[in-house]
Amino acid sequence: MKNQLNLMKTTFADKGYPVFIGEYGSIGKTSYDSENEYYRAYFARKLCQLSRKNGCIPMYWDNGYNGVHGFGLFDRTTCEVTQPVIIDAIMEGFGQKASQNSTLMSVRLYVSDSKYWTTIQSDNTARITKKGGTYTLKLKGDKDMLLNITTIALKDCDVELGNHTKSDFTNAQIVIDKVLFNGTDYTVKEIKMMRFSLKKAAFRWI
Repeated sequence: MKNQLNLMKTTFADKGYPVFIGEYGSIGKTSYDSENEYYRAYFARKLCQLSRKNGCIPMYWDNGYNGVHGFGLFDRTTCEVTQPVIIDAIMEGFGQKASQNSTLMSVRLYVSDSKYWTTIQSDNTARITKKGGTYTLKLKGDKDMLLNITTIALKDCDVELGNHTKSDFTNAQIVIDKVLFNGTDYTVKEIKMMRFSLKKAAFRWI
């Protein structure tokens, strides 16, 4: 992408010819890929950043369909935004400040036990936004480990807000009220909160 847009700059834009990228986008696969929205936003942000850098004007391809394999960003019947994270990514690509819908960081769940002294990690990451929400992190282990959990931690904290290298907030609270273990939901009897700082890589119980 970088090389192709740079070629458009040197061949046309630098010589005074306007460059308009008539269609770009990526299809929705969230129904079978929970991280698809993140990758769609990343693609849109990167293309807009490079287009801006090379003097090109891109136009997103919204085909009006918001279902599986759709390109839609809006519901044309209700006039509601259906893909706020992708829209924020486009705005970020052109140097605009992102709204509270933007992904600020991703974290992965780690669990350690006192019987085997092992640590397992979740199969997926949670992409946390500034507005907060409910997230599901899945991991696999045996029942003995479940009965002897000593530490639950959130690690691999990666900031994903445009070109920023750190988040624009420094701390937050996380409540774990349910654990999905080997496909079964376990309710946490004593709800605890975790307070964390983005300056550190791990989150611990308080």
